[in-house]
Amino acid sequence: MEMIRVVGSNPHGFKNEALLAYAINKKKISQLPTNLKKFVEYICYHENIQIKENEVVFSEKVKGQVKEDIFIKINNHRVGVSVKMGSGNSVHQEKIESFINWANSNTDITNQEKDDLRLMVWADGTTDGSAPIIKDEKGFVIGRFGVKDFISKYPLSFERLNNFFIRNKKAIILRALFDGKGAGPAEYLYKGTLTSGIWISKQEYIKHFIEVDTTPSTTRPLCGNLSYQAYNSSLKATESGEKKRGDIQFKYGDMANDLEKYEAKINIPANYGTREGDIEELNLSKIMNKNQNFPLWSYLKERLDFSDSTFHYLVKVDGKKYSQNAQKKVSCKSDNYVIETDSEIDRNLLLQNEYQLSENLLEKIGQYRLIPGSGISVKRRNSSSYTITKMSITNFKSAFLPYLKDIDYFIAAIIFYSTERQVHLNKNIAQDLNMNENNFIKFFSENFHAQIKNLYDYEALSEITTISKQIIKETIEKNKTLKANIFSGKGWFVDPYYINFVFVNSSFSDDVYIPYHIDNGSGRSKGKYYITFKPQ
Repeated sequence: MEMIRVVGSNPHGFKNEALLAYAINKKKISQLPTNLKKFVEYICYHENIQIKENEVVFSEKVKGQVKEDIFIKINNHRVGVSVKMGSGNSVHQEKIESFINWANSNTDITNQEKDDLRLMVWADGTTDGSAPIIKDEKGFVIGRFGVKDFISKYPLSFERLNNFFIRNKKAIILRALFDGKGAGPAEYLYKGTLTSGIWISKQEYIKHFIEVDTTPSTTRPLCGNLSYQAYNSSLKATESGEKKRGDIQFKYGDMANDLEKYEAKINIPANYGTREGDIEELNLSKIMNKNQNFPLWSYLKERLDFSDSTFHYLVKVDGKKYSQNAQKKVSCKSDNYVIETDSEIDRNLLLQNEYQLSENLLEKIGQYRLIPGSGISVKRRNSSSYTITKMSITNFKSAFLPYLKDIDYFIAAIIFYSTERQVHLNKNIAQDLNMNENNFIKFFSENFHAQIKNLYDYEALSEITTISKQIIKETIEKNKTLKANIFSGKGWFVDPYYINFVFVNSSFSDDVYIPYHIDNGSGRSKGKYYITFKPQ
């Protein structure tokens, strides 16, 4: 595979771009990895492209110093994508005179502001980098400065520059993030790898991050959410440093956080219900896999069979796993688990995947051992609305049959509507559940003295629903095996696909049995019936 380098870049990023293009190129929508399929669907949504599951998508790595790192072609519609990875996120760099020439035609820059830019970028007190090189006893060039010293030494210049970037925020950010120097602009920004990514279109970025009211910083060199600085001040005047002088650089340190916030706001096909959870899972593995001494490891080491002489990594669970209860592959309870290796995993592999390991990478790791009982469920930060367990009617019945007689009546009572506005749908639900109305009324009248007239008696149904949920709860609390099945998945899934730990609000806990309530899932009006367990 060809390796391409440009100033200020790293080979891992370029390999990542080539891998993304390779994974997409000549694949049907249905064949794409889940993450990339969601991205392609997002593009189609915003470009109004009509697609089918058997639609073939094309993609290639784009050569040259342009903003589109790869292009994606769907149904003869081509879009450019800027691909980012890592945490530094330099998003744009060019010679200061090139930037000033562009600003002459596209902004309201003044002559004074042009010289302020030159002063900041050359960082030696001149506007052309011509100050003599005289070093102090520590080898630093006297009179050269970094961005912090520029702010303190030249406060008026800094104030004028900030005003310039505030006035021309939209044009400058679009040049830095999407448009570049004109050739090969990008319509989409993608941050991540094959297995995990977050993204946004150019138009959506304008709407959510540029055309919004913000309070400008008076202490930091910012242009919207980007920071600006000299690419290299060459404080010691090294041979390599001198070659890098004279460039302005824009960085986007909060890119990941901003894109996560964006995905939390939108409600479009790409915003799947578990998306935020996916991000949380991958962020956890990224942080812990990057640092073997990260404090969160100590919690797991105290509770699991860890060796101090080995290395440990979090692995993200891929796909569905076999459930003894469902008798088929379904979503399991664990999101991550721990593996152990005798030597460190290849650094290039970790860098290419931003330290995020998923099961599909295990074959590239070599020898490893599963840490027993290390299954972890990752919950969204500050969330109390997540689902502990969601069960189809068939799976719910299978789980409770050994413990509770007449389970069909209790299931129907939970699924039936008990509000005046929607109670008219209960006849259809009864047919779908194969529940005889007279038998239902008789069962609750004789066993619980319920005064119910028919399936439209919403007040009586509300009482019956409450009774049924209480019976279900009592059954769970009396049977430890059933409780473990529902809350941890133990007994239904093999290790490591059941959980012993929960990660929520930035910390681990082994309290998987939390207070809960029982509810019916969404979809009843469309004939899709589920029973869910959610935090109290």
